[in-house]
Amino acid sequence: MKHTIKKFGILAITPLLLGLVSCGGDNPSPSGPVEVHFWHTFGSGSVAPAVELAADKFAQLVKENEGTEVKITLEYQGDYKTTREKIEKSFTAGTTPTIAVAYPDHVANYLAKEEKAGQFVYNIADYVSDSEIGFTKQAYLGDTSKQTASDFIASFYDEGKQYANEGIYSLPLYKSSEVLCYNEDALLREMKFWRPEIVSGAALKEYMTNISWTDFVALCKDTLTHKEEVLNTMDVPLYYDSDANFLISKICQLEIPYASIGSDGKGHIDFETGAARTKTEELLTHIKGLYDDGVLRTKGTENKYGSDFFKNGLCLFTVGSSGGTGYSMPDGDAFKYNVCRVPSSSTNPENTNLYVSQGPTITFLKNGSLTQAENDRRMHYAWMFAKYITSTNVNADLALNHSEGYIPVRKSAFSTDLYNEWLKEDDLVTKSADVLVNDIAGNYLNTKVFKGSAELREQVSGVIAKICKQSAPVSEALGEAINTAKTYM
Repeated sequence: MKHTIKKFGILAITPLLLGLVSCGGDNPSPSGPVEVHFWHTFGSGSVAPAVELAADKFAQLVKENEGTEVKITLEYQGDYKTTREKIEKSFTAGTTPTIAVAYPDHVANYLAKEEKAGQFVYNIADYVSDSEIGFTKQAYLGDTSKQTASDFIASFYDEGKQYANEGIYSLPLYKSSEVLCYNEDALLREMKFWRPEIVSGAALKEYMTNISWTDFVALCKDTLTHKEEVLNTMDVPLYYDSDANFLISKICQLEIPYASIGSDGKGHIDFETGAARTKTEELLTHIKGLYDDGVLRTKGTENKYGSDFFKNGLCLFTVGSSGGTGYSMPDGDAFKYNVCRVPSSSTNPENTNLYVSQGPTITFLKNGSLTQAENDRRMHYAWMFAKYITSTNVNADLALNHSEGYIPVRKSAFSTDLYNEWLKEDDLVTKSADVLVNDIAGNYLNTKVFKGSAELREQVSGVIAKICKQSAPVSEALGEAINTAKTYM
């Protein structure tokens, strides 16, 4: 279900033009048009057209204020993995784009391919602080005094620094995290057995927002006992979409070391041996028990997403990206629903809210078939465009009106009229965004990324299906995943 508030389109929220300004001390030559290629993963939804509209408006602003013609061409490359593979091939083919959507661990792979620093990936630290084109320096692009680096949600911005190389190598575009959708009608029926004092949707939301993972598991098991009274169509209480996110978030919530970058600049799997290995195997055994008891199914075990299960009454809870909660909404008034943060496994009050950060990040690349001067010229305007699409109002429009439940990356976006108007729609998508802003509140996992971290995540993702569907021994399945991941590191 798409959410558009037409009166708040990008054209309407563009800041007023504030006159001619300079592009900086190293301003590239204004002669000739500038071509910027933007490889993305946006698919056939409304995001790509919205970004294209923003690109056209950006080009208009630059032309009117600087006299330079800029053409930003958006080129869809497929999903994240396909785009990563195409970019890695582009380094030798001479087809590398200027901007690309990427996960941070993909950027780490690009950096690892460099024979010398800066060969493929731009370090944007110097652009961030540049005296003429850094943040807050170009008001005509909406880059006002409030648009500092500190206005970004800290954990989103800090993703760009989690690399073996010192510097900043990526910038958040808009973000999501995992949330728990629940069938409110059915769960209120369950509360008659579980917590009889909870009789309203508001009281239920308060309870679910603060429930621990241990109590949540016990609740799921109790719903099986009362299936006929609670939800007689239910196949399984809990469906979890991302096996990798499930395992990695639980590892981090339990304060088990996951991965790090050593003094040698290489990645290390911290749960490979010792107490961390033992605790990880205990966690996997716990997950296997949930599967065997009929409490849990995952995308990896069933090869299906939980949204169809949820909206058709086949599960009571589903965990998935806030960017996809619109797909879980039941038709019409089939049942009332709500959303909360995913119950945490942490027993440390200071470590309760640790969740996986998802959603598009952008990185800036060099094309080997171009001169350094031409690459820098393209990068100059690519950076300016990145500032524009991450500015408060434009970023809020892209995230809220066009992205199915993602949230903006700047704190200032949440106090805009646009954000508050959007929240009035009061459906699963807006409820999910509200959970990210007010309940998760910026407490996201920022694991180190390095050569092979993407493959480590992929291998971790497959362990749950192996132990649940194939009955592989836990230690054996985890060991195989670790050994395979190490071949990429």
